[in-house]
Amino acid sequence: MIDYKSFLFLDIDGVLATGKSAKPDKSNWFDNHAYPFDPECVNVLNYILGITNAKMIITSDWRFLYELDEMCDIFKFNKIIKSPKGYTPMLIERNDEITDFVSRKRISKFVIIDDLNLDCYKSRLIVTIPDQGLQMFHADKIFKLLE
Repeated sequence: MIDYKSFLFLDIDGVLATGKSAKPDKSNWFDNHAYPFDPECVNVLNYILGITNAKMIITSDWRFLYELDEMCDIFKFNKIIKSPKGYTPMLIERNDEITDFVSRKRISKFVIIDDLNLDCYKSRLIVTIPDQGLQMFHADKIFKLLE
């Protein structure tokens, strides 16, 4: 059974937003910066969220552009079934930001989903291919890590 206090540390570019979703036609963008997420990646994330009820913590550089309430609007705009619960602290490097958050909050059930091959918590890291993003085959590994 998956712990209800599980967390997903979530990047956006290369995980939810892929090259095929960032089209130059801005008519379907949230605003001038937030291009739409890839619908296939959104479906996978929604599937994962529906089963795990995990809390999403954003690690993406999009944190520098949007306040949390705006990020929640972006997720809703992209049809994600839950809103992010917070951001990692803005330190110098993503590895340090995640490590700091995990240790301060004393989190033990978590998965990091990123298109970067980070150095922290390698056994809890799901690395996506930037042009493909989050795929269904990632879900099984995520479920196992959150058991």
